[in-house]
Amino acid sequence: MSEENASAYDPENLEVLLRLTSGGDTLTKPRDVNFSVGFAEAASASDFCKQMQQLGYRAYFGHKEQFAPFSWDATVVVSLIPSEESIGEFELLLAHAAAPLSGKNDGWFCERIVDDPNVSRLKEAVL
Repeated sequence: MSEENASAYDPENLEVLLRLTSGGDTLTKPRDVNFSVGFAEAASASDFCKQMQQLGYRAYFGHKEQFAPFSWDATVVVSLIPSEESIGEFELLLAHAAAPLSGKNDGWFCERIVDDPNVSRLKEAVL
């Protein structure tokens, strides 16, 4: 993690990563991580998703009234090995891309991957 970005990472990311490891995930396998970015306008969410798709990411949006005034939720899916740095760096990329459209990061979630078949594959989230 670079010194200049250390304070930019959301401290909740570390909490979720610790929950994943306490549940048996070694955080060594890539998996889809779904990042949420909220927008006040549908057109902004649509433009953001198009921009992310042009960069090669899966992205879609929908309306979630309960999140007003940022009720247009864009989801960007990226496959990565979850770490404080990988999550934080991607959140910084999203924040930079969303800022001109008045969007804001709104958390992420991923599946817990455990090699032990007796342990459940729960999803962990920062919401």
